[in-house]
Amino acid sequence: MSTVRQPTYELGRAAAQLLAGRIDNPARPAARMVLQTELHPRESSRPRHG
Repeated sequence: MSTVRQPTYELGRAAAQLLAGRIDNPARPAARMVLQTELHPRESSRPRHG
């Protein structure tokens, strides 16, 4: 089973910053933020050469 590692600390920090921005200025348009993730493929997911 492969897994995806998400930057949980950065995710929380970004969410808090975005929320604080909306509280300071409710008319502020919605923002979108993309954070880096990492795919960790496991042996069972890799192609087999035979």
